[in-house]
Amino acid sequence: HAGDLVLDSEIKYWVLLPLTVSVLLLMLLRQFASVFLTGGSKSTEPAVSEASRASQLSERRQTSLLGRCRTIKASSSVLTPAGFRSRISYLTDPSTGALHMKTEKKDMAEMFMQNPDAMGGMMKQQLGSLGPQLALGAFVNTFFKGFVLGKLPFALSPKFRGMLQSGIDLPSLDVSYLSSLSYYMLLLFGSRGILTLFFKDVVNDAAMAQQLQGRGMASPMMGMGGQDVGKQLEAEAKAMDLLQHRFRGDDVEARAADVLLKRRRRATL
Repeated sequence: HAGDLVLDSEIKYWVLLPLTVSVLLLMLLRQFASVFLTGGSKSTEPAVSEASRASQLSERRQTSLLGRCRTIKASSSVLTPAGFRSRISYLTDPSTGALHMKTEKKDMAEMFMQNPDAMGGMMKQQLGSLGPQLALGAFVNTFFKGFVLGKLPFALSPKFRGMLQSGIDLPSLDVSYLSSLSYYMLLLFGSRGILTLFFKDVVNDAAMAQQLQGRGMASPMMGMGGQDVGKQLEAEAKAMDLLQHRFRGDDVEARAADVLLKRRRRATL
């Protein structure tokens, strides 16, 4: 039966270990090639980090303003009239109001235009990592394609067949078996965490890639109907201008006397 395979014990010496060592050597070669092509400079990192910190600070400030507006609307009755007016003036003043302040947003394209060396450094890093990866992919596809390395100790649904049995066209084979190409892909994308223990540059490159991917995904979301913080601030400013205020402390003596009188009447009954 195809579901019960007997694997040769020598496969770990001829496929598993060579494939693992090849991927680890590729990661080392890609790292050193990236450092060599960029000349050891880190011009990209400060530019991206500075732009990222400025963008995060602006977003946090806008989010804090929105939260402050919600708090004022929810608990405006505990504010004195003078305190309420001062807060509304701080938020909605047409010239100096916090909700009307224009925040300058620099996207990645503008940042790279101001610092062309950053774009050149990123392109060199991409070239330094793409070449060795393509070479190893062709090497693995030529010499290690079609091997079954082992079987996972748990059952999986047929949806995982394409991920775990790449390069093997056996529909009757149990999904738990792992092919050599699938192991190569898992090792290629999973070994980055191991290299971060030895190379700081890997951590910086990963952080920079996440920032770029986050920015690239945020722009389409804005165009597809995502929430625009600037429009939220404008809507919040209009809502704060229309907010009616009533101080809870008005006529507090009369209301306290009324409550005490009601309690006394109940006590006498």
